[in-house]
Amino acid sequence: MGQIQDFSVKELIWTIGSAPLLKSLSPTDEIPTGIPSFTFYEEEFERVIEVLGQNPLQLPTNHLDSHRRLGHRFEQLVFAWFSAHPDWTIVASNQIIQPGKTTLGEMDLIAERNGTIHHIELACKFYLNQSQSKQWSTWIGVNPVDRLDLKINKLREQLERPQTMEIKTWMQDLGLTIDHSAVIMKGWFFHHYQNITSPVWPQGVCEDCNSGWWCHESEWPHIWSHHGNWISIQPKHWLRMVHAAHDVKELGNPNADSLTLNKGNACMVAQVQWDGSAWVEMNRGIIVPDTWPN
Repeated sequence: MGQIQDFSVKELIWTIGSAPLLKSLSPTDEIPTGIPSFTFYEEEFERVIEVLGQNPLQLPTNHLDSHRRLGHRFEQLVFAWFSAHPDWTIVASNQIIQPGKTTLGEMDLIAERNGTIHHIELACKFYLNQSQSKQWSTWIGVNPVDRLDLKINKLREQLERPQTMEIKTWMQDLGLTIDHSAVIMKGWFFHHYQNITSPVWPQGVCEDCNSGWWCHESEWPHIWSHHGNWISIQPKHWLRMVHAAHDVKELGNPNADSLTLNKGNACMVAQVQWDGSAWVEMNRGIIVPDTWPN
C-alpha cells in the first residue's frame, strides 16, 4: 500500500480500536444504553486486522482523502470497517428518511449481522471542559454551539425515531425492519491545561477514552516547551496520531513565531517524536481563540 493509504489505515485503526467517549446515553443508567462497550471495539479491531493481514487490499479507502470534513471522513472510515469485516453486511448508508413527501432526516448506517438488522448512528466529537464540571452541558465543542448535552439529546431522538409507527411502516414498505439501534461515538475530551493533573470527567465517561489538554491562544506560550518537537495538525487529520511530515506544520518558539488561528478557528497541536519515517504524538492539545466560548 502507498503512503497515503498507509496513513488511512492508521485512521481506520483508531476508528475501530479506540474507546467510545461515553458508556451510556443516560447519566443515571448503570447498564449502558445505546452505546456498545469497549470490549465490542476490541473484538471488532482484532477481527478486521486479521482479515486485512490476510489481504490488505480489501481495505476500501481509495477515495478517503477526498473527504476533508472530519465528520464525513469518520463516516467513510466506519463504512470501510463494516465493509472489510466478514461478519457484517451493509444494507444502507446515509439512508434518507422520507415517508410521503416529508423528509425527517437520515439514518447513518443500517447493517446486518447474524440475521439481525442494526441501525447505527455515527458521531465523532471533540469537547472541551469549560468549568471543571461533570455535567454534560459544560462540555463544549470548538464551535460553542456544539455541546455534549445537546448532542446526546439528538442521538437519543435519532435512536428512537425508527420505532415510531410512521417510520416503522415506511421502512417495512422498503423491506426493512430494525431490530436494534446503537451509537458509535468516538472522539476526544480536553481538559484545561491548568487542570490536567486533576481532571474532572463528564458523567458516564468511558475510562479508556482519548483525552488531551486545551488552552486559549494567549496561553499557548506557557505550554510550549523546547523539549521535543511540536506540530499543528490539519482538521481532516485529527483522527491520526501518527503523521507524515508533509501533512503537518512544525511549530517553533511561540515567542518568536506567533501562532495565528486562521479565521478564529481552533488549532490542534501535538508534541511529537520522529520515529524515522513519521511524527508520533506524545500528547496533544487544542488551542482556541481567547474569545472562546463566547
